[in-house]
Amino acid sequence: MEPGQPSRTAISTALCRAAHLHLYPGPKIHEDTFALALSDIGGVDELRAFAEQVEQVNFPFRRAAAYFAFRHRLSEERLLAAVNRGVKQVIILGAGLDSFALRHPQVPKDVLFLEIDHPDSQRWKRERLSSLGLETPGVHYLPIDFASQDLQTELTCAGVDRAKPSFFAWLGVTQYVAAEVTYETLALVARQARGSQIVFDVIHPIDAQPPDERDMSRISDAVSAAQGEPWVSYFAPESLSGRLASIGFNRVEWLTPETLRVYYQGQPREVRPIGAWQVIAATVAPPNPSRERTSIGG
Repeated sequence: MEPGQPSRTAISTALCRAAHLHLYPGPKIHEDTFALALSDIGGVDELRAFAEQVEQVNFPFRRAAAYFAFRHRLSEERLLAAVNRGVKQVIILGAGLDSFALRHPQVPKDVLFLEIDHPDSQRWKRERLSSLGLETPGVHYLPIDFASQDLQTELTCAGVDRAKPSFFAWLGVTQYVAAEVTYETLALVARQARGSQIVFDVIHPIDAQPPDERDMSRISDAVSAAQGEPWVSYFAPESLSGRLASIGFNRVEWLTPETLRVYYQGQPREVRPIGAWQVIAATVAPPNPSRERTSIGG
């Protein structure tokens, strides 16, 4: 990131969610109705021009847009399920242009709801909300520079009680930070109360990816690097699985393409799940699963 500027990749992923909703016909995996406005790109015409520019480098933009729509839908389903079973602490790490609080305004009023991001990115987002006349009552915005601030200390100061279960969403971050930072963050979540859960995503090593996904990853990495946010960490499922178990997660769900096809029903053949960009849900001593239910439109 450039000093004083928001994360460009956070804006790009919001544009992907917006493109899935506004540019492509067919069933919607997820409807992020605020992504376009928050991105500050302009209207649908500007969004279409952005998509066409990306496609010029042979990048399957529609497939990527569907992935980012799916990633947010699944995370939000798990968030709502956690709230439905009684979790009262929700922490969005690396929130970027997340719009959950705008689309589900009652949740931040009922629980402790934190959005955490780099100070520059969070400042930019809050300015966008203000310029659009949008309010997010109940959301606690917590600017954190992970290079100089301790996450657990900041969470405690913000009122997060480790004795109570929490839900964490952490999307689109692990590839940009050192692997040990990822493990430290996951270990922090694992030290929270029983029933705490995190939904996060990782990128598999590029050389181990299937050819079509390898090309997508290489292009994405190059674009991110050009924006000052290069990919620095990749995670093999075998080694990551062992680490998750060793730090205290009792249940780990690997969201593979096969298990995710229900989200992609009605999409064209070329719009299929991306296995090497993997979303994971990890839980600490999960509560009785019969109490958990999900409720989110898509």
